[in-house]
Amino acid sequence: RNGGGTATPQGVRASAAMRDAVVRSRSMPPETREEEGQKASKEAIVVGMRLRPLVGSEKGQLQCIKISGNVVCIQGDVVGGVSQEFAFDFAMDSTDPSASHYVSQADCYELMGRRMVEHMLQGYHTCLFCYGQTGTGKTTTIMGKAQPPSEQGILLRLIHDVFQETAKLRESGFSVEVRAQMLEVYNEKISDLLVGGDVTSAPEVDTKKGNKVDVRVHPELGVYVTGAREVPCDSCEECIGLLELGNSMKTVQSTAMNAQSSRGHTVFKLSLERRGGGDHQILTSEVYFADLAGRENERTTLVSGERLVELSYINRSLMWLANCIQSLGGELGAQGRRKTLTPVAASRSAGPKRDMAKFRNSKLTLLLSNSLNGNSRTAMIGTLSPAVANFEESWTTLKFARTVKSIKIEARAATAIDKDTLVQQLEEEVRDLRVQLRHACSRDASQSPDVISNDEFPVGLLQVAKNKNAIADRRDASLPRRSAFRHLGRRADTVASATGSPTLLPYFVKYSGDQRISHGVTHHVPADGAPRSFGSSGCAHFKLFAARGIRDIAAWVRNDGGRILMRAALQLPTDGTPAIVKVNGEPLVAEERELRHMDCVDFGHSVVFYLVKEPSFPLGLIQ
Repeated sequence: RNGGGTATPQGVRASAAMRDAVVRSRSMPPETREEEGQKASKEAIVVGMRLRPLVGSEKGQLQCIKISGNVVCIQGDVVGGVSQEFAFDFAMDSTDPSASHYVSQADCYELMGRRMVEHMLQGYHTCLFCYGQTGTGKTTTIMGKAQPPSEQGILLRLIHDVFQETAKLRESGFSVEVRAQMLEVYNEKISDLLVGGDVTSAPEVDTKKGNKVDVRVHPELGVYVTGAREVPCDSCEECIGLLELGNSMKTVQSTAMNAQSSRGHTVFKLSLERRGGGDHQILTSEVYFADLAGRENERTTLVSGERLVELSYINRSLMWLANCIQSLGGELGAQGRRKTLTPVAASRSAGPKRDMAKFRNSKLTLLLSNSLNGNSRTAMIGTLSPAVANFEESWTTLKFARTVKSIKIEARAATAIDKDTLVQQLEEEVRDLRVQLRHACSRDASQSPDVISNDEFPVGLLQVAKNKNAIADRRDASLPRRSAFRHLGRRADTVASATGSPTLLPYFVKYSGDQRISHGVTHHVPADGAPRSFGSSGCAHFKLFAARGIRDIAAWVRNDGGRILMRAALQLPTDGTPAIVKVNGEPLVAEERELRHMDCVDFGHSVVFYLVKEPSFPLGLIQ
């Protein structure tokens, strides 16, 4: 079967075609695969229907549903009505193992689960939820059995493939972390199934399962879960062990329809984070599996007491889910257009905000809201019973799936820049450039800036050094600036114009990324050995503008016979915020440190000075 177009008659042949497509995708170069992922960013929810065989209590009944290709056919002669057809992306017939079109557990994974691994590795969030009447095979499709391997469900097979891919990434030099989380929504209460029954692990606990968890909505972060554990997994076996632990903690009871009926909705989340590579990107992705409790009928399940209370909660949450789906999908127009929801619209526009209110009616709908109304590539499997006695419930499932099929979501890959690694690399480059600048400045001092080669300095800096007209204009513009500095309390003998080299050495010159104001402030340090202060106070010798990280007195400096010595101020901060003073990127301490020509002094987070000790130094070369 190939999407929602022309159907192929053989399910096995369809699985082989899907596997060939996956192989072709994996053989693509990374650039081509990324382009393909961007082209497929706008994607409708993929809907597949699976028809289970008749069970023991249904033996002898007529089959009212059959599958032909990707079409689910209602047998009108059996139900006493008109025959109808429902077309889906995939229709899986699992009624007769001897038939050529039989879809096994492995075939179901190839059709519905393999694509989720590819999306996860590309950085997309993805979700698969299973919907249908109780006892129609939802848990069998999602979970299956660990043994024999042929009976493993989609989730177990996906875990194997994910860890195979992470092993390849680690061999390629990437750092990969995988975490697992498993929740249960039981009677509108969320429980962490991976707590293991430790009721002392939190001050507020759910007496049934352990930690008290809840789902919340943030205007920026979206929907998130509090109080639940995300357990790191280093291997496939460890992850499957957590899955088995969660399954053992689920609420399961026997009803007339299902001997192992899930009494709550189970949501399993697998998170992947990849770091490394030449682009310093962090790729994060999450895959959700929602095994929804089956829709139940009091007459067919024959429940009472506590089971009846559970039935009411299950049907109520599924009703709210159906309302949300109906709201998102809307009524199909004459042309069968699908409603598109983008991540930006889902978070900012007024329309989706009204839809978001409908998700608040149930914990289940809140947990699934990102998958249905946000940034996710989502798929759904509807499970059906072929028995005529269950036709009403199967009809409801088909109508629900048809509405889901009308929803189209625009997903974007979740990637970010590894800032720590990138900043570290840039700092190393800055240190190398400063070393090169010191070597260049320590050469023949008589060398004019006009004859410095382009190989040593950027062309733009040479233009600044040679532009004498700009220097003259700056000299005229410095007069009102000097008056403003005196108004701020700065001493006149410590302020010099940077329009040319000051007559007194050594001096500190202020640097700014804006060439119009850079080098406009200089502070001369006389050779009398007296300490002089830098700070934002009016009594400071060298006045600094008040800014974050700059105290009233930030540092002391003195000229001891040509040696410039600087130390951090011992004054305690009045606001509890320490002063930040660094020399060449290293914090300045209370002990005096000798500064050299072209040393860089940072005050706070935004004020930068360079020390100039040699004559005829072109200020325009300070960058």
